[in-house]
Amino acid sequence: MSTNSSDNINAQNTEALIDIPDSISAEKGKLKLLTGGYSSAGVKPQNEDAIGATGSPENSITNKGIVALVADGVSHAKAAAKASAFCISEFKKIYFKSPATWSTQHAISDTLSKINSALLNNSRYDKNQNKQQSNNDGHNHSQWLTTFSGIIFSSATAHIFHIGDTQILRVRKNQFQALTTPHNQKLGNNTNLLTRAMGADNHLKGV
Repeated sequence: MSTNSSDNINAQNTEALIDIPDSISAEKGKLKLLTGGYSSAGVKPQNEDAIGATGSPENSITNKGIVALVADGVSHAKAAAKASAFCISEFKKIYFKSPATWSTQHAISDTLSKINSALLNNSRYDKNQNKQQSNNDGHNHSQWLTTFSGIIFSSATAHIFHIGDTQILRVRKNQFQALTTPHNQKLGNNTNLLTRAMGADNHLKGV
């Protein structure tokens, strides 16, 4: 699996965007995490996943912890791969620039809101471009939709956010414990309907 820059959002890439160092330290070495990532496209021809992890920039005045992120582009959305990569890269840019006076939860909420608005604007732009180029109603435009989950480690606290059905789990003694609940609705024939996603609604719910 190749490692790509988080700023290189290429929808034609058949591999997931993975931007994770081997380890991350924060708080003057008091907190250190070993990190890694792997993603598989499964039966799909294109991998629409994106994964990222990073700590506060070296020139940052305040320490905002260590961030680990994962996004899974919604399969039926034409811009799914772009959306997942966009969430990873933009969260790292916006979150670490949030005011030092803000709580971690406030910074997370503000960052997610800005990213969600940008995804909606990208979908609207693509729809307008499609109308102009093909002279139709724009139904075939690219939708920027993705699940998005993350965890921020700060001192002894882990702050979790979650939109969609990409879960965060804790592993202890080879036992898996889900820390999030999938935002989906069970249908017949062992299928699920995704009920929440980034870029799907003007207002995020259940973060």
